[in-house]
Amino acid sequence: MYSDFEEDPIDTPSWLDILPHHPIFHSNEVEQLEEDSLKLYGNRQRKQSCLTASISKNLIVAVGSEIRILNLMEFKYAWRQAIERDELGLNDIDDGEYLPDWMNDVKHVTLDTPSINYNIRSITVNFKEKGTLIAVSGDYEVAVVVMPKSYSGSICPYYHVVGSSPIAKVLWHPMSESGSHLVVLTEDMKLRMYNILEDVTEPEQEFNFSPIPQKEGISFSTESTKAVSFCFGQGQEGWGGFVVYVVADNGDIYSMCPIVPNKCICHKFFLDQLACLISKKYSEVEKLVVEHKVKNCYNLLNQYRRQFEWMSAIYKQIGNDDSNKVVFIPPAIGRQSTQLQGPYYIQPTPVELSAHMTDASDIICLGTQPVNVIVIAFNNGRVDICLEVDRVEALWKTDGASDIDNPTLILYECIDLGFKKDFVDPTSWRSQRITNSMNNPSLVQDPFYADTFYVYHFAGVHGIVLKSWLDDLSEAIRDVENEMAIENFLEKNRKSDVSWIAGTLPSDPDPFIGLSIMSDVQLSYAVLMLSSTLQLIYHELSIRRVEEMDDLYRSRFENSARKNIRYNPDLPHFPESLTKYLNYQGLTRQPKLVLPRTQQKIGGTSYEIDTEFLQSMMDHIQQEIFEMKEAVKALCSRADDQSVGFRRQIKNIEGIRRYLTEFADEKFPDLSDRIRNLRDKQLNLECRADTILQRLMYRNDPIPGEFELQYHEALEKIHSAIKGGNGLSVKIKQLQARHEALRQDYKLLSPRRSFRQSKQFVILSGSQLSKVEDALNKEMNLIDDTTRKIEETQEKLKRVCEAKSKA
Repeated sequence: MYSDFEEDPIDTPSWLDILPHHPIFHSNEVEQLEEDSLKLYGNRQRKQSCLTASISKNLIVAVGSEIRILNLMEFKYAWRQAIERDELGLNDIDDGEYLPDWMNDVKHVTLDTPSINYNIRSITVNFKEKGTLIAVSGDYEVAVVVMPKSYSGSICPYYHVVGSSPIAKVLWHPMSESGSHLVVLTEDMKLRMYNILEDVTEPEQEFNFSPIPQKEGISFSTESTKAVSFCFGQGQEGWGGFVVYVVADNGDIYSMCPIVPNKCICHKFFLDQLACLISKKYSEVEKLVVEHKVKNCYNLLNQYRRQFEWMSAIYKQIGNDDSNKVVFIPPAIGRQSTQLQGPYYIQPTPVELSAHMTDASDIICLGTQPVNVIVIAFNNGRVDICLEVDRVEALWKTDGASDIDNPTLILYECIDLGFKKDFVDPTSWRSQRITNSMNNPSLVQDPFYADTFYVYHFAGVHGIVLKSWLDDLSEAIRDVENEMAIENFLEKNRKSDVSWIAGTLPSDPDPFIGLSIMSDVQLSYAVLMLSSTLQLIYHELSIRRVEEMDDLYRSRFENSARKNIRYNPDLPHFPESLTKYLNYQGLTRQPKLVLPRTQQKIGGTSYEIDTEFLQSMMDHIQQEIFEMKEAVKALCSRADDQSVGFRRQIKNIEGIRRYLTEFADEKFPDLSDRIRNLRDKQLNLECRADTILQRLMYRNDPIPGEFELQYHEALEKIHSAIKGGNGLSVKIKQLQARHEALRQDYKLLSPRRSFRQSKQFVILSGSQLSKVEDALNKEMNLIDDTTRKIEETQEKLKRVCEAKSKA
């Protein structure tokens, strides 16, 4: 069995090559369609995918009104087992008559969804730990399928039913704690948010994005303004995910903020930086109003005051929660009166690719650095790349007229996908109306890289990478002190890298109805594309190379280090064309062809190719070969210049080495004698220095003599006599204690003196005190003798009394 890191045999196809032959992509309905009907079978009125590869390793496909699920891990494991047992059955797969047993054993599951009896236009999956929620939408209806219980139910049949406003787009709100908040946009510019765990009959919140004021309870759609798509804001700066962008069919962009589900979950850091931003702007505008009396800022100050109240109410809910993520309920401050912002001003005006009317098709917001990028796709193949230089802020409706200007987007680039001539301009059989309705480009963001997105449409799939000019823009903004940095960035006029991944040229196309990015470490990192005839096409992508420490060190210190380098050869620049080919992130330069059924045989290997398309492809290949040859010539010229410089360096090094050798041979003998003499002198100086040092040490610290030793011993004896255990200090303390006791006894025996006399203190000298002590001692001795004589007299009297009593 081959591991994922080993190379398979040469003729063994990968599991992705065999996956399109699985029965999950077979439909009798598609097989029975005529060619003319087949052209319109993939006519999607919506902008979402009928194919998704969820993170639970399941492939989910919508076929008609059915939802089919295939476990990709089981399929890949069965493919490995078939290779190991040599039972792959490539001949059977190529013939298309029947499938090998190992593939038939990997069954797909068709969900039991009785409430879905209409053609599914899109599926949106929200994978949670406890289950998976699948939002299914048709032209007018919306349903939710809950797995693993396989339960399905319709969402709000009052608003979403045949005859009501068609559905434009359906998304799960990314900031819902339970993951159960479904956001539905209809063509009448109404955005409704449902919490399917609580109530599926009525929306939890409803927002009106129509610029035309409507009476409450009345919903209509005009010819000039119809919603076609929406997306959520991105990034951790400003209001981020609290923003919703809506694009109308005429290309106008609107936004609302804040739009937050109940029990919203977000990072605590996001709320902290948003609170700091609001506080800063509020203080700045308040200063303008109070100190400078700027009258046109009163409305703006009121808005910042409401933002401050909104954030304060949230912080009261979360309290002192120190966790990374917090959950809160959006305050009721103006929830139903959120101000509509727009239409956006796009400067400069986008370039028109065709003369006839074109409509917008889809919109996404990319959370890139240093600014967010908003991408709008049109049905004529135009893709507008806009920079969100002005962050969207929360606004609420006010009583008076608003003096806040509409937001502005900076148009950086208009990309032409290149299929206007073949599929957009009206033809003999295809009118302008049918052409516009058939082609609805859809945008899908790459899950790994925020600067990469994909466009799938009527004519194929394109991959667009913005990394090249976004990196230059980041460098220009970072270097704020250099005023020429932005001008140099604009002069470069760097374009986005556009790759054509899959194409349906040259014949009438087989529209793509689904695209999903599979990003699983156990499966693959690839783009999965599904056509209207249920053909699965894949293209494997590659992870970008991570810069090593040497590259980072070189890029960081290149400019500062070159200033100190004297030798800086003037070499030709590295060819930009070669850089373009080497930095495509696995995206192909030539598209994979998706053939219609009429050009396919049973085996699917022999078909007829249009001569004109082949000629155009050959022209592209020849152009690329020419660019590669020019790049090779530039590299050869660069290598020649480097080799000439290298030879010159070798010659200079050889001359330096020869000079050193001659110098050593001529000068080293004399130098060696001088060095030997210097070394001997150094030794003599060290000996003399050592002798002088010893003398200095003896003078400063000499050896003590006999008399000095006797003197030290006498001092030690005196010290011990005074401070020792039986020294004078101990005796003094004993005498002081005895004196204190005698003094207390003397106080008891001495007669009481008058109060005035007691207040008189007598200070005695040492000799007087000794005389007093001697007198006291004599008196004590007399008292003791008298006491002894009295006791003897009492004893004798006692005896005499006893003798008389006996007589």
